[in-house]
Amino acid sequence: MNERTPLEIVAEHEQALMQQVAAAEAEARRLLDDARAEVAALEQSAEAELNAEVACLRAEAAATRERLARETLDAAEREVDRIRRETAGKVDRVKEEVLRLILPAGQEGGGT
Repeated sequence: MNERTPLEIVAEHEQALMQQVAAAEAEARRLLDDARAEVAALEQSAEAELNAEVACLRAEAAATRERLARETLDAAEREVDRIRRETAGKVDRVKEEVLRLILPAGQEGGGT
């Protein structure tokens, strides 16, 4: 009496199917975990790349800002020097004119 009954055959077949379902579920979980890990790695990589780009843009902006500040300062210093040169001659002429008005003739430039 070693013959299997139809119920035993169905039960064995059901057990085999359940094992296949369990294996498929385990494989699906593994694939899902792998996909999540890959997404996390891609996110980290994208974030690192974005941070590097932002750092590069900030460095470029800082260099541009420094260059423009230097150029503006240099232009201002040149303008100040030009104004000083212009006014230096005027101050001397005004000083001579004031002295000429204050001092009697013949005494200009005596003490200066």
